[in-house]
Amino acid sequence: MSRTSYQRRGFRLAALHRDAVTGSRDRLKPEIPPIGDHGIPIRDEIELEKSLR
Repeated sequence: MSRTSYQRRGFRLAALHRDAVTGSRDRLKPEIPPIGDHGIPIRDEIELEKSLR
């Protein structure tokens, strides 16, 4: 699901973790590809949140 799909459902950006995926790939999950859709490098992690009120 794309980020815009989450935003349409009321999720908001809570944090951006720079190079978090790079670190996870090195330490925890080497199968995460270095390049994603449209040739975009996968490096950062986007944290979303949704209020339950």
